Amino acid sequence: MPHTELIFPLEAGKYTITHVIDTTFDTSGPVVDRYFKKEVIGGKEADLLGRQLTLLQTYRSPEELGQNYQFETAQLWTLYKDEGTTGERYAERIEDNVRTRVLKFPVHPYISWNGNLYNSKGPQEFYYLNVDSTVVVNGNTFEHCVVVIQKADTTSAISYKYAYEIYAP
Repeated sequence: MPHTELIFPLEAGKYTITHVIDTTFDTSGPVVDRYFKKEVIGGKEADLLGRQLTLLQTYRSPEELGQNYQFETAQLWTLYKDEGTTGERYAERIEDNVRTRVLKFPVHPYISWNGNLYNSKGPQEFYYLNVDSTVVVNGNTFEHCVVVIQKADTTSAISYKYAYEIYAP
């Protein structure tokens, strides 16, 4: 699927705006954090392993403003896409100095990998749920989307942990 190579762009100046709904459930009920997040791809820098990382500046805007965004600087993260020099091709995000493998290439349904391979959070299976789906967000249609399940723990009667990301070319 050639379009899947476009789901992790690293060109400086490109950006995405995401509507985030982060819900935490506990015994006192749900706690919901809703906001818009903008991620802008910046320049390059080398990490301690000598890999070329791409800088990713993040911004946050309150949801109640709707699409009248008033973004404030949030955090500076980095991105890395391995083009096969290690025998595997994958993409990772480094947030707060925590490396997470977010994608594995080539993209195929139900392929899985350990997203936490390079951090101390313990093994976490990530997998592709859909690799060529259509997603509609706020009336905007996105074709050829890739859905990655990052966490699907529904076994506890007390807590429910489910996380996913949708990538669009």
